[in-house]
Amino acid sequence: MQFLAPLFLLGALAIAGPIILHLIRRERSERLPFASLMFFRRIPRKDLQRQKLKYLFLLLLRCLAIALIVSAFARPVLTREWWSAVNPSAARSVLILLDHSLSMSAAPVWEKALAEAKKKIHSLHSGDEGMLVQFGETVEVVSGWERSPAELLNLLRSRVSQAFEATSYVEALRLAADQFQEARNAQKEIFLITDFQRSGLGSTQGWKVPAGIKVTTANVGQNIANLYIAEARIERQVFTDQYFAPIVMQLRHFPPAKVNGTATFYLEEKPFEKVTFQTDASGKTSLSFQPFPVEPGVHRGRIVVEPADALPQDNTLYFVLEKQKAGMVPLLTEENEFFLISALSTGENIPFEVRQVRHLEPRLLDPSISPVVILNDVARPPSAPLLAPYLEKGGGLVIILGNSADPGTYENQLGGILPVTLTEKQFARTQGVPFVSITDANWQHPIFSIFQDSHKPGIVSTQFYGYWKLEPKAGARILARFSEGVPAMIEGDVGAGRVLIFASSLQPVWNDFPLRSSFLPFWQQVIQYASRWTPFQSFVRVNQLLPVERWSEGGKGLGRTWNVLDPRGQRVFALDSQSPQFLPLKLNGHYEIRERKKTDWIAVNTDPNESDLARLAVEDFQAALVPGSLRSEANPLQSSIEQREQQQSLWWLFLGIAALLLLVEAAVANAYYGNQRLT
Repeated sequence: MQFLAPLFLLGALAIAGPIILHLIRRERSERLPFASLMFFRRIPRKDLQRQKLKYLFLLLLRCLAIALIVSAFARPVLTREWWSAVNPSAARSVLILLDHSLSMSAAPVWEKALAEAKKKIHSLHSGDEGMLVQFGETVEVVSGWERSPAELLNLLRSRVSQAFEATSYVEALRLAADQFQEARNAQKEIFLITDFQRSGLGSTQGWKVPAGIKVTTANVGQNIANLYIAEARIERQVFTDQYFAPIVMQLRHFPPAKVNGTATFYLEEKPFEKVTFQTDASGKTSLSFQPFPVEPGVHRGRIVVEPADALPQDNTLYFVLEKQKAGMVPLLTEENEFFLISALSTGENIPFEVRQVRHLEPRLLDPSISPVVILNDVARPPSAPLLAPYLEKGGGLVIILGNSADPGTYENQLGGILPVTLTEKQFARTQGVPFVSITDANWQHPIFSIFQDSHKPGIVSTQFYGYWKLEPKAGARILARFSEGVPAMIEGDVGAGRVLIFASSLQPVWNDFPLRSSFLPFWQQVIQYASRWTPFQSFVRVNQLLPVERWSEGGKGLGRTWNVLDPRGQRVFALDSQSPQFLPLKLNGHYEIRERKKTDWIAVNTDPNESDLARLAVEDFQAALVPGSLRSEANPLQSSIEQREQQQSLWWLFLGIAALLLLVEAAVANAYYGNQRLT
């Protein structure tokens, strides 16, 4: 039980009044006439008079009446904690679900959240059990079901900490509900401590907290201004001496307001450029940094936005740049292939350098030097024994068929590695149609994925007048078909390498593909896929799963020769730990990956969605995740002690009982005293 006006309880001192009156009460004695006492001898005697309380029932009635009147003025309210203490069957299983995402890391918010958790732990009584769970985008169970509040407080101090993740209410509540399968008490409660960030709600997909689990909340959110980096595009691999384009960033401020500031660009802690900015009335602005020289190797960089605010973690963008040498792509052709060379050489920061050759030198058949070899309409291709070792090591081979191809020669020279059998040339006019098109393709494949949806006409509108009829061998994969149903592109594997066959020439007499806008991106995708080259990210987000194949030999894990240090300089893995498949990224900053004398870096930044501090109305949260039965007036999601006191109105009951006791007191006093008068 709690009191809204506890100072009125000092009035309970008035109970001393009836007690004193009962102690000092004297009754008038009846006088009786008696003869003279002059002949009696006076004998001194020491008497000890003891004052005794009389009429205890009457005293009890008076004290209770005063106590009830005083309690009524103190405005009593019954709490769940009090009810659990007096009723053992009301023991609860309380799961304290603490939000420790980035938005909670502001000092006043986090301190308030910890205070709410401590308060809830202190409210646990005999028979209750508690569990600690902290969550952001992921969920961590800090403790099992504990009956000892002291142990929960110790875990709260030692295990609960701030994180830099985004927020996901659905996943947190889903896992919290699962924990009650091992709970011992019938009454189940989730106590959610959060700032009710709007971005944390996401898609609920109709999921709600299961029936029988009560949800109460502590809203610790505060109105905090936050300036943050919302978006930036920076490519990690650089194949030129100077970064190829300006770096453009978008900044936002919450709440929307005009804010002045500066942004400073650092590369290996050396400041390159500082720009000033002002957000508009909507709290948004864009800024850019000019191209800058890049030395060979891997370089750490960061962009710092000022002024700093309550969430400084999202005021810095970390990134990594890596100056690399473009891979050479030998193009073996008997004619000058202008269209293909132009397509593979057009654009900024191209990772390949196409070089037309008349024959393949052995030094070129090294995947580290030449990741892809192109055979374009070659009458006599290189032999399979020459290309097989190259493919086994992970090299790529792209074969473009044309008028010079001969089925017998190709089978004799490349039969061991060729995924198809050439049969005959086909021309659309001999089939009674002016042309054929690629109408059926695996649009999810990396080569064709960029042409999905609105870009698909760039492929299907291409007109093919001539093509080779191909028969796939065992294990071959058809990536695209012509409208006649025959394969247009086929893929096969040789060891770690890939072989791709395109069934038509690049000469205008065979098709109009070189004249289409899709020609350039298509062949760049083909070369990238054949070489297994993928652009590596300049930075990733906190809690993003990052495979370690880039650094591990054979993709089997980091191994004991690797050492990973987080931004604080602490080891991520123990030296004797098993090889992981993914690198855990829990902090923002630069992770260092070492192997012997090699060093690589991974930049990690916070999720900009988490930096938007727009808050969610509690009613919207209830409607989305909490069943209506748990939001009824009798069992609200959260109600203040004042609201509960108004609903209970115990002070009226106390006054009524006090009035009844005073009536009884009057009747009892009259029966005790009769016509006696108190002095």
